[in-house]
Amino acid sequence: MFYAVWLALLMLLFPSSEALGGDSDEHGCLGAAGFVWCESLGRCHRPWEVTCPSTCDTAAGESWCPGEQRCMKLWLEACPSLPGAGGPIGGKKDLHGCLGSAGYQWCETKQKCLRRWEEPCE
Repeated sequence: MFYAVWLALLMLLFPSSEALGGDSDEHGCLGAAGFVWCESLGRCHRPWEVTCPSTCDTAAGESWCPGEQRCMKLWLEACPSLPGAGGPIGGKKDLHGCLGSAGYQWCETKQKCLRRWEEPCE
């Protein structure tokens, strides 16, 4: 009974043209439900569910991967839906796990891989 009275009161206070949660933006995205417009996707989305490609941090090297629906650093991981974006560049490691194509060499003294121009092996 209380629910019916409450609902009737809400209907009087908020006519159907101004429904509860009806704060749609100019694209029709319902902000009260967490939806925002993503220009590059051409639709409303919830940022915690799907990353909008325009929010990729390109300065940090991120690119949009459509198949994964997220921003990725393509030199660290592969995006299967992008041809030519095959994952880590020169991903071959030596017996110590050093990535030579990225300039890493094993330092016996420090017992780790390092780039000798960044950190001396002493």
